[in-house]
Amino acid sequence: MNREEQLEWEARWSRPAAAAAAAAAFFLVASFAYGVSALGSGSARGEKAQQLRIDEHAADLLVIAGLNGLAVLAMGGVLVYLFYATKARRPELQRAALILAIAGPVLYMMVLITLNIVRLDVAGDFAALPGPEQTDRAAKRLEDASILSDVGLVGLAPSLAFGFSFVMIGLGAMRAGLLSRFMGILGIIVGVLYVLPLLGGGPPIVTIFWTAALAVLFLDRWPGGRGPAWAAGEAIPWPSAMDQAKAREEAQQRELPEPEEPSAPKPSRKKRRR
Repeated sequence: MNREEQLEWEARWSRPAAAAAAAAAFFLVASFAYGVSALGSGSARGEKAQQLRIDEHAADLLVIAGLNGLAVLAMGGVLVYLFYATKARRPELQRAALILAIAGPVLYMMVLITLNIVRLDVAGDFAALPGPEQTDRAAKRLEDASILSDVGLVGLAPSLAFGFSFVMIGLGAMRAGLLSRFMGILGIIVGVLYVLPLLGGGPPIVTIFWTAALAVLFLDRWPGGRGPAWAAGEAIPWPSAMDQAKAREEAQQRELPEPEEPSAPKPSRKKRRR
């Protein structure tokens, strides 16, 4: 694929990629908002209270897991588009990043849903116990007897794979000039954060901001214009804030009218004395 064909491909798929990025941000916001609305901002203390709370909100937890899963799948589409755009400008980008970007979201979503199903099953068994037997020790015993810890351990592999795809593609896109230094580093942070939800990660504020910003970037609506690498089809460093300010100053100077040269003074005529 030559440069013109690559730029045509990027222009054709920019809107679907932007839609995927916007969808990922939307699903993450919806998941967080639904969780706060349905579960509240507080957390249950003690194993007994936690298991009873999970059983009470079983349907809500499945909805939240489903929304997070959709966000992960949409994020995979974003990474695939960014991979091909980066690969065209930096051929040294390893194809393993593409494999991780495709397989990681699917496996991550499967583990996420399985983890929630097992957690709900444990909570249901605990809620079915007679009242006097519902103790913290009994809740801990049921949790240890389940495959919850095994699923969480297995789930580290797809979460790490998904996180590495963010790191590899984000770093490559930053070096190719497709992402600014800020957006590239932020993408690497998002990759790290995708490992944390299985370990108790917090609200995905950084991920929401990054995906929404990518939607704007893909549509070429970036404030001040996006990096020249997008239009050139080759690796060109994203201009720094100082470079952008200098370019604006030079553009303003070119727009200013050239000063008129002062006209030469007319020679004064001296009157002759008679």
